[in-house]
Amino acid sequence: MKRWQYVFIADQIGLNYLSPSEIAVLKAAGIDLDKFKNKKGVVEHAFLWGLLAEAIGSDRAKKMNYQQFQKFVSSGNFAPLTEAEEFALNQVKNRAYTDISGLGNRIATGLSNKIIQANLKQQIAARKLIKEKTIKAVELRYGARQLAAELAESTKDWERDWLRISYYLLHESYNTGRAESIFKNNGEDAEVYFDVLDRACMSCLTLYLEDPEDLGSMPKVFKLKDILANGNNIGRKKDDLLPTVAPVHPYCRCTINYKRPNFGWDSDLRAFVIPQKIQSNNSKLKGVKLNIKIEK
Repeated sequence: MKRWQYVFIADQIGLNYLSPSEIAVLKAAGIDLDKFKNKKGVVEHAFLWGLLAEAIGSDRAKKMNYQQFQKFVSSGNFAPLTEAEEFALNQVKNRAYTDISGLGNRIATGLSNKIIQANLKQQIAARKLIKEKTIKAVELRYGARQLAAELAESTKDWERDWLRISYYLLHESYNTGRAESIFKNNGEDAEVYFDVLDRACMSCLTLYLEDPEDLGSMPKVFKLKDILANGNNIGRKKDDLLPTVAPVHPYCRCTINYKRPNFGWDSDLRAFVIPQKIQSNNSKLKGVKLNIKIEK
């Protein structure tokens, strides 16, 4: 179990996240470590996809499949990450390593406990049978059946934990990539909002919509720097939840978006695409049409 946990970390997060003792375990098992060098795992892919998807826009991003994205990443056309982007990516990877290692340790401990418990039960059963001078092989196999049943039940919990961690980490990585792209192109004072899914929970609806009862209502607009300052919601109680780049809860899919200045909300398209007229506060300019358009 430990070996495959380390293989997974090396493959999906990076070989440099393993300690010398963990690397020694892989070497002793005959694992070829060279294949993990310069490997981009799914966590990094989610981050890079967030950067790219925000930069090229949602419509173009929806037309690109995973194979095309992988080809683009390996083509060398992807701009090198800035220092800030590298830092953000490493933060996500650190959390991934901690969560995966923690789950692996819980599984290993749980498995050991189940085996010990099964052995004790089998020993008690064997002693009883010996005392009665009747030993039947089929009855002694009860311990194995009992262990199998208990492990099957435990794996349901482990699978739920694994899915919860996976969903959270990948969406956090994706949203972090989008936030870094917005920051790089528009600065920390950029206005952002969150796209909320149809089946979003009340916590997300309350955090991100002006009217939580109306899914089509205008989303709340935030400063990017305020969202970043909120960190994540891990450990916060329901009443203390804050809008964050990281998912509000493990299965949250609310996506951060850049709000272009001087564009109003279109409830049909669910986006800020309606141009707003610029009104001047200068009394001398009243009545003068301000139709200057500036593009970056």
